[in-house]
Amino acid sequence: MKKLQYEELSAQLSDWAGICSCSEIHGLISGLASVGLASNYQLLETVLLRHLEEQSCPAPAAEALREIQESILEQLEDSSFAFEALIPDDVEDLYVRVQALSEWCQGFLVGFGTGVKAEQKNFSQEAQEVLRDLVEISNVAAERSHEPEEEDELALNELEEYVRTAVMMLYSEFALSEAQATGQDETEQTLH
Repeated sequence: MKKLQYEELSAQLSDWAGICSCSEIHGLISGLASVGLASNYQLLETVLLRHLEEQSCPAPAAEALREIQESILEQLEDSSFAFEALIPDDVEDLYVRVQALSEWCQGFLVGFGTGVKAEQKNFSQEAQEVLRDLVEISNVAAERSHEPEEEDELALNELEEYVRTAVMMLYSEFALSEAQATGQDETEQTLH
């Protein structure tokens, strides 16, 4: 399984995506995937164009989006639960990574909310709690009031692991159960 390179994808998307970060875009696509809609590239691009208020997607950005799309689908379908939110590597400043995780959650919530069907609005108690937690994480703002300490790193690692687990749970509850219930695969589903 190929690991996505944050810096490389950010460079490919930066001119097109404007202030929307690579993490937010990855989160948005992950949100669509969690409700079974990310395998349809045209739908994915349409949602992103609407979100970014853009008219078209240039070739370098489209290439990056396809790479992100393929990686997310591969990770979600992997039996070893390999999914990871795309944020900068550990060599980057802690505050940058916290901000990226916050942006990732914002994107995820947009993708999830855009793709969830009206009849799916009766979420399980666990899904409701996870979504509330993702909203809280999306509002996290790292303060530079002190030098990062080991416990700050551990806290971020715990948040990343929580997000990873949350996405896998939502994917299982919404995308997989919907596909099994209807006998459809992800490509047959449409945005509502």
